[in-house]
Amino acid sequence: MKAAVETPITFPVPAILAEARSRQHLNAITPQEIQLVEDGLVRSLVSDQRQVGLLQITDGGFRRRLGHRSFYLGFKGVTSTQVTEGHIFQSQDSLEMVPAITGEIAYNPEHPIFNEYSFLQESAGGDKVVRLDLPAPALFLITILRHGWDENSPYGNDLRDMAADIARAYRATLQHLYEMGLRRVTLIDRSWGKLCDRDSYKRIILGGIDPAILMPLLREVNDMALEELPSDMVKILLVGAKLAKTLSTARQLNLLTLHELLRHRHVDAFMADIDLAEEFATDAVDWYPHDKGLILGVVDFRGPQMENLEEIVARVSSVAETLHPRWLAVSARPRMKPEEQSVDTAPLQHADIWRKINLLNHVSERMKAQSFEMASEDAF
Repeated sequence: MKAAVETPITFPVPAILAEARSRQHLNAITPQEIQLVEDGLVRSLVSDQRQVGLLQITDGGFRRRLGHRSFYLGFKGVTSTQVTEGHIFQSQDSLEMVPAITGEIAYNPEHPIFNEYSFLQESAGGDKVVRLDLPAPALFLITILRHGWDENSPYGNDLRDMAADIARAYRATLQHLYEMGLRRVTLIDRSWGKLCDRDSYKRIILGGIDPAILMPLLREVNDMALEELPSDMVKILLVGAKLAKTLSTARQLNLLTLHELLRHRHVDAFMADIDLAEEFATDAVDWYPHDKGLILGVVDFRGPQMENLEEIVARVSSVAETLHPRWLAVSARPRMKPEEQSVDTAPLQHADIWRKINLLNHVSERMKAQSFEMASEDAF
């Protein structure tokens, strides 16, 4: 049942794109030239996704030239700056380019995401669902707190005012995309792991931010961005893969974070690495909202080794039997940072990707045979 396979968030970066981005850092290639490379690779990926019968079409993350910063910089009131010293969430010096707030954060009708969506939509054809994968509002908020927020910012110390503007900018952008035809979006959110890491938690406090205010605000900014959007836009919240690792190192924050995370009101499904879903099943069994779907990342695109079908089915079955989500789907493990991706000159080859997606189809069929409520095509 292919409808129960969610198209992966990121595909391995092709060597030609990795090389082009390296040349871009050296100013040896123009933005127009690198866009042509991206355009060709997106078209090829769309063709591959259509050929194997995936119901959602994505750009595979090939447009993330600056990671998620590319999306943030499309809003009004946001520019980029270079970090020259450590900030409250990081101990080491950095020369990273990060977003900086220069005015009120607002919707921009000229945001580049609109052209990117139009290109993807045209490439996909009219018979497929196009899905966009965007950084979550909460991730934008915590990125600003890490690098670009102080008393001299346009918002002063008013976190809630800034969060409200972020939510409004996102909501208007998503509404614009909906009017262009978008019906499925994933919000990528790895902000929650910061609240479960002892070092990051300490730095939040030292930075003058009350974690008791920040934790619910991360959920609220996501929900505010999604409220009042049309009900036929499927909204998925992808929770960072690293959260499961950090949860075990800060047990006292585990339950608080999971409880707040699972209180999101305006998402239709959660997407998580199978390891994190097992944390849900262990620590949050009474909190998982039964009116929301669950998408489990169960195969890894970082290497060619094939996962064991029986082991995957057993783990997915255990999670589903415990959490009782409204519907269930499987996908690749979400790897959301560029350094977590392999290029296709690494051991993972092009054919390996599609063998792993075929394995997802087998997992879906097995789960359906066990009478689990796998996602129907209506969920896509």
